[in-house]
Amino acid sequence: MLRLYRFHINVLLSTWFVVACLLGLQLGLNYLKYRSLVIETTSARLQIAGATIEAVARRAEQVGLGLDEIRNLDSIIDREMRREPLIDSIRIVTVEGAEISSTAMQPMAPADLDRLLRRIAVQNAEIARVEIGEALFSARMIVDSTGTTTGAVVISTHRGNYQPEVLRAHRATLQGFLIVFGIIAAAVV
Repeated sequence: MLRLYRFHINVLLSTWFVVACLLGLQLGLNYLKYRSLVIETTSARLQIAGATIEAVARRAEQVGLGLDEIRNLDSIIDREMRREPLIDSIRIVTVEGAEISSTAMQPMAPADLDRLLRRIAVQNAEIARVEIGEALFSARMIVDSTGTTTGAVVISTHRGNYQPEVLRAHRATLQGFLIVFGIIAAAVV
């Protein structure tokens, strides 16, 4: 009888352990997926401002002006900063990485800017995003009428602007999984 009792306890503990591990793995995957979705959504919000600035640059290029010759670029950037509270800074950079205009207090590290521009070039995409340290950078390429890339609009936001939403969803998922574990554990007994 004692052996049967030990066997039952071992099966019970093993079942609980397996269920806990599976729920833990699912919780981790849900966290990563939700975080990715929030970053994509945040980046899309930032790119609304990027598209506005890119449209101004394209119109200026159509009349023969280069990025550094656009007169009201700073006022357009300021307007976009006021319109979207998530934005920490907006930079207009050339393909070589030189900043033409910026609202940032300090220039972006050349290695970080190179990493972001390289990601756009490798993906052959108009838009790219990358997290560096505590910031999310979202870049939109500026292409002239001949299809040549002339620069990029780089918009950044701090991780603290979107991380609380991710953590709130993570806590809600954790609570749900604890309830599921409790129900399964009670059913197995």
